[in-house]
Amino acid sequence: MTTTASKKKADAKGHTPLVKRKKTKEEENGDGTPKESLRGRSKRNILTARQQETLKLLVEGMTNKQIADILKISVKTVDAHRASIMTRLQIHSLAGLVKYAIRTGLTSMD
Repeated sequence: MTTTASKKKADAKGHTPLVKRKKTKEEENGDGTPKESLRGRSKRNILTARQQETLKLLVEGMTNKQIADILKISVKTVDAHRASIMTRLQIHSLAGLVKYAIRTGLTSMD
């Protein structure tokens, strides 16, 4: 179904069609990542403590296996944490995660 057809169908039923809103420049950092979550909290606060630990180790250059050994969890759990972190922060690359970690003080460039 095309967008126009779905709009007509939604209008006929009395519903408003869902439209994905594009973020404005004020809502984004220079690299296209959102400045804050929709709930108005800082992005660091939307991560669980375990996700923050995982992120810190990721941006320090450790492999998923090394992180799993340190945190005493499986490699699949590390993969799941990494996917959740990227989804929650809406950052889709390791370089973006590194920028985020430096910007929020989770790690430094040392």
